[in-house]
Amino acid sequence: ELLKAKALAPNDPDIENYLGMAYYGMQEYDLSEQSYKRALALDPKRTDVHNNLGLVYMARNDYDQALAEFNLCLKDLVYQKQYLPLTNIGLVYMMMGRLEEAMAPLMRATEIAPDYAKSYLLIGQIYFRQSRINDALNYLTNAARLNPNDTETFMSLGDVYVQLGNAEEAAQSYSQVTQLATNTPIALEAQKRARRVMGFE
Repeated sequence: ELLKAKALAPNDPDIENYLGMAYYGMQEYDLSEQSYKRALALDPKRTDVHNNLGLVYMARNDYDQALAEFNLCLKDLVYQKQYLPLTNIGLVYMMMGRLEEAMAPLMRATEIAPDYAKSYLLIGQIYFRQSRINDALNYLTNAARLNPNDTETFMSLGDVYVQLGNAEEAAQSYSQVTQLATNTPIALEAQKRARRVMGFE
């Protein structure tokens, strides 16, 4: 349908942006990049497209280009969703193993958008990797409150409760994953962890 729309309006940056999203969802990253670049050629002021393009580079593990796109977003002082590139910058640094550098943009994101769950999730995961388990629990609990349908959050919460020695809470968190994503790989992994923590394996 988007390709039909593009045929009718070949110079519409919105259509190109939506095409980029569609290709990204299909993991067709080359086509996604092309669509986003066409959107920017048609409207260079589209800061949101720079953020989307950064996601493409991040998916390719091209961290330098991803950071360049996300940082371009931060230069636009009227861009109202700066918490998105800030969170994405934090995620890139996490993927690079640079946890300390990841923390500052993620904390800033929570200040700008205190109801955006992903920033809390990533901070919680960093604290977990740093063995700051109580801090991890605090942030992951907030992430779950803000987005009660995110399987990654409940999987991480389960891992935290395991470290705290709370088998019942760990099993409940893993069970939440299986309820949210029945018969998926993450649900099967959650079932294994739940059985293990309850002593069935």
